[in-house]
Amino acid sequence: MESFVQALVAALPVAGMYALVAVSLVTIFRAVHIFNLAQGSYSIIAAFIFLEIYKAIGGDFWLSLLAAIACAALMGVIAFRVIYRPLLGRVPIQLLMVSIGLDIALSSLALTIWGPNIVFIKLPHLFDGVYRWGWISISKVNVVIVVVAVVLISAFGVVLKYTKFGLSMRATSDLPVLSTVRGIRVGRVSTAAWAIALAFGVIAAVAMGSSQGMTPNSARALGIAAVPAAVIGGIDSIAGALCGSLVLAEVQMLATQYVGGAEANVVGWLLLLIFLVVRPTGLFGRREVARL
Repeated sequence: MESFVQALVAALPVAGMYALVAVSLVTIFRAVHIFNLAQGSYSIIAAFIFLEIYKAIGGDFWLSLLAAIACAALMGVIAFRVIYRPLLGRVPIQLLMVSIGLDIALSSLALTIWGPNIVFIKLPHLFDGVYRWGWISISKVNVVIVVVAVVLISAFGVVLKYTKFGLSMRATSDLPVLSTVRGIRVGRVSTAAWAIALAFGVIAAVAMGSSQGMTPNSARALGIAAVPAAVIGGIDSIAGALCGSLVLAEVQMLATQYVGGAEANVVGWLLLLIFLVVRPTGLFGRREVARL
């Protein structure tokens, strides 16, 4: 029983990282209906930029993080404006292949620049130590990851639901042509969605680097691993991304505990397959009704 509960607790920071990337995938999909499989590569590159800035300015963590978030947002703007926007309207498989090609190119570029060695991101000393409740323990770093993920995703959900920008994003997602007619600048809203998505991604990558280390090859571990979470929760649902990430991380951690680490990722993809067969819209996804 103790090992079971400890495994559930240990899965929480993994769920937090998955959730941040899954929300990135959902945000881009809602804005322009593109499944961005290169999300992990963008995030890891931004995290390595964070490390370079951190070294250059003498170890100021918070300033480096803000600069890395700004760089990630800029990458999102450039990616959408230069690469994806001219391709909008193409068949989905073409856009998917573009994202796969970008993922390979970006991860190869990161490997060439920073090499294959694992690196760790050092958080401020405030986050050193471990919390213990009886026989349950969790590091302060992992607690921070969970809290940051929940707070950011909840705040973003509130923005989407109650602000003019959120209304514009939802209108752009559901009725892009009518939104243009009603004066909503669809291109600007979509660009902002890409910037926000990549900002979430770099926070996830920095969290990964602080808790378990990262290499350029971690892009796939971070980005592709979050795909089942986004689909299980519902590819058009922010709340679904959070819940799907929690379900996926807990199932994978229990599989690691009782079956073996090599089988954990397989279990995650099997769970995705089950959802695609039984409930393809995911836990919170909307069903599209076509009128004849």
